[in-house]
Amino acid sequence: MIARSTFKVSILAVLGIFVASIANAEQVRILSGAHDGYSRLVVHMPARVPWTMSGGNDEREISFTTKPFQLDTSLVFDRITGERLSSVTPLADGVGLKIAMKCACDVDAFWLGQAMFVIDIRDPRPIENQDSETLDQERAKPPVPTSDGGPRSDPDEVGGAQSKATLLAAQHFTDQLENRSEAAPYQIDLGIARQSLAREIARAVSLGLVTARERPPLSQNVRPGHVDESPEPNIRLVADAINLNAVNSAGLPDLGGMNSGVQTAVGAACIETSDVAISAWGTDAQFASQIGTERRRLTDEFDRVTGDAAMDLARRYLYFGFGAEAIQVLNLVDGTMPEAKIAKAIAQIMEEGHTTSSVFSGQLECESDAALWSALSYEALPENTVVNIDAILRALSALPNHTRALLGPQLARKFTAVGQISFAKRILRVVDRNPADPSTDQVLAGAEIDISQHEPELADAALEAVVAANTEASAEALVRRIDNRLQTGRGVSQDMADLAGAYAQEQEGTKVGHDLARVYIQATAAVGDFDSAFSEMYRLFPGMPTQQQRHVTDTVLELLAVNADDVTFLRYANRMKKGADAGLSPNVGNMLGRRLLDLGFTGLAEIYLRPPTTGLDLENRLKLRAESNLKNGAPRQALVDLLGLTGTDVNVLREMAKSQLGEHRSAQLLFLSAGESEAALQEALLAEDWTQVKALADQELGNVVALGAADGMSDEPTGVLARNRALLDASALAREEVENLLQARALPVATGS
Repeated sequence: MIARSTFKVSILAVLGIFVASIANAEQVRILSGAHDGYSRLVVHMPARVPWTMSGGNDEREISFTTKPFQLDTSLVFDRITGERLSSVTPLADGVGLKIAMKCACDVDAFWLGQAMFVIDIRDPRPIENQDSETLDQERAKPPVPTSDGGPRSDPDEVGGAQSKATLLAAQHFTDQLENRSEAAPYQIDLGIARQSLAREIARAVSLGLVTARERPPLSQNVRPGHVDESPEPNIRLVADAINLNAVNSAGLPDLGGMNSGVQTAVGAACIETSDVAISAWGTDAQFASQIGTERRRLTDEFDRVTGDAAMDLARRYLYFGFGAEAIQVLNLVDGTMPEAKIAKAIAQIMEEGHTTSSVFSGQLECESDAALWSALSYEALPENTVVNIDAILRALSALPNHTRALLGPQLARKFTAVGQISFAKRILRVVDRNPADPSTDQVLAGAEIDISQHEPELADAALEAVVAANTEASAEALVRRIDNRLQTGRGVSQDMADLAGAYAQEQEGTKVGHDLARVYIQATAAVGDFDSAFSEMYRLFPGMPTQQQRHVTDTVLELLAVNADDVTFLRYANRMKKGADAGLSPNVGNMLGRRLLDLGFTGLAEIYLRPPTTGLDLENRLKLRAESNLKNGAPRQALVDLLGLTGTDVNVLREMAKSQLGEHRSAQLLFLSAGESEAALQEALLAEDWTQVKALADQELGNVVALGAADGMSDEPTGVLARNRALLDASALAREEVENLLQARALPVATGS
């Protein structure tokens, strides 16, 4: 009995460990896409692993030789219908997929790049001279995985993946040329074309841009009667049945023989670390000594520039962080050389903070140091892209201290801008070798992290310190500080506005100069000097990008609507009315319209409330238009404006429109439903609904109403004297009740000290 219990406990323990391992396994996401003739599943694996596929007809099982993981199939049917697939479920062991289909479709599977496993479910395609039973048998044959997990051809077929891809593509191309030349009076020599195409296809295969597919097998693509008798193989293929899977490589850098063999997910070759190893491009010797030595080697005895010496000099400049000087030297060499392209891209990054070159595009996930330069190459990092942060940090740590201090804060700010705060903090920790004395660039990057984490006070203190340091980063820090204070409603000082104006004048025409001009105008308006703010707008706008002009206009007009006195507000609101239709923010237009309506300028308000908009801004604008129409005595148009809108404030506007139309009973009910008892009483009085008046009125007004109701009492005296005495008594009572009513509703008299 004890042994049996122990056995049960052991079984439960094993099951618990297995379940826990599945629960803690890495999650693998599966996405889908619908295409003409096939549906595609993409499994984002951590890395390539060996795999097998089994099953046939309407079911396949794909198994991976790896540790268990969690397959997330929740998004599979988001972008495809159930036309071909009925279900996609993980296998019980957590290392594969079971695919159930609604057709006897062909299933292709192959690796794309380093970690994407692609499964294509294709509509069945008839093939000549092939019976269905043989076809089903061929389809059910699983591909034979290679050692790295990718599929390969059967041993009996011609060569491996590269030879097969080369042979089929080259042959298909030559067949088309030969068929086209049948009617031609001359013969075309296809040997050169065949060799050239084969060489290019082989290169594409080696880059991972072209891979062999297993469907349909080579034997199924050979049509009887179409094989030449010549010694040279000449396999003719069914049109569009090429066994190739191609990736569009447009825009990918061609680095010749500098590839390490490592690829990104889209098949781009990763640049090797040795090609971007800046730490090896200089020494600890003095700058003048190193640069002087390289400059003496720049030309030969005939004053001709030596290419190798120019590259060495440019790289020496880059080692010290001199991007502009490196670009001047690189203009002397052949710019098509891969090493020159790389050096020029690095120089642009050092000089401008990003590069227009595509050399480092798509290298963010590389294991080499290229991942660092790829991240630095973007002006704004692409969203939803895999980033190899570990490779970036390794590359950053390997840089010389001065280069790391120059580029690290820039990199941290790029990640902060896209919300990757944890990455930005890790980068700053690598840069911050001496926490007691951080550079102003590091402080600026840290302040931007504080702003992103909603800590404006910490950011403001840090930015103030950078501005006070009067370094190269001070101007940009001032921009961030003014933006931070305005966005959080903390206000700015006149000194900050004046300093921004001085910096804007000093750096006029540059990108940061445009930002400085923007915050200078905004800060001037924020301190209440609207005359200067509008004057500077007219002066500085011609050299400012259109988007920034609109941003400045919105901010200044918003501050005008909130802070300006009535006279100043009306003066500039009237002056700016011509620009109400020219891209003014709907929210700002509503704010201006609101204040103009409060001041009684309905005609001017309607100009700002006229442009079309959408969403919540449209709802608010329609309410303001209705209010304007009510003030202009157009209640029916106000009701049209309110069509489809709901809410208490909307009901109040409708009640006001009903009242203006004379529908006092209807207005009274609407006011009651909105809880506006005073307004409902007003409408009941206008409607002479004394029953509702008595119900809504206070005691004093109720007594007056009761007097009116008592005029027709039945016990009126019959004698003349008695009747006159009763009238006098009623008159005295009425005077008393009216006096009580007037005293109760009298406005308080203001008294001064």
